[in-house]
Amino acid sequence: GGSQDASNVNFHDPTNANFHLLDSSPARDAGVTLANGPVGPDYDGVSRDETTPDYGAYESWPEAPFNELPLNPERGFYSHTESLASNPTPLELATLQGIRAGGRTILLRVYYLDTFLETDTLSQAFLDQLALDFQTMLDAG
Repeated sequence: GGSQDASNVNFHDPTNANFHLLDSSPARDAGVTLANGPVGPDYDGVSRDETTPDYGAYESWPEAPFNELPLNPERGFYSHTESLASNPTPLELATLQGIRAGGRTILLRVYYLDTFLETDTLSQAFLDQLALDFQTMLDAG
């Protein structure tokens, strides 16, 4: 076949290299099946529709609110945070929401267990702070 016009593909966010298709894209369900077997998964590992796959690197999914998108659409970029057990820095909801709004869904949270070097037991206060951090992450989406 010939070339296809890519000027109106309707990607999610091509400026930020998010080439997933919007529901309005003419490339959705416009692919062809292969005579020698099913099409392999897309770059996210999502199985392709066996009868009407999408054109392009990614199989589309129904559009959803931002907090319901598949994990790691940015393919490995993350935000780094850290906290010392001796001087905990709790995660803040507004900070996490800002990270999320910037398009990152992976958070690397490092906990330095400096107060537990001489023991094999974590304190309840530290575990409570850890639980609060996890709740804050959930609340941020």
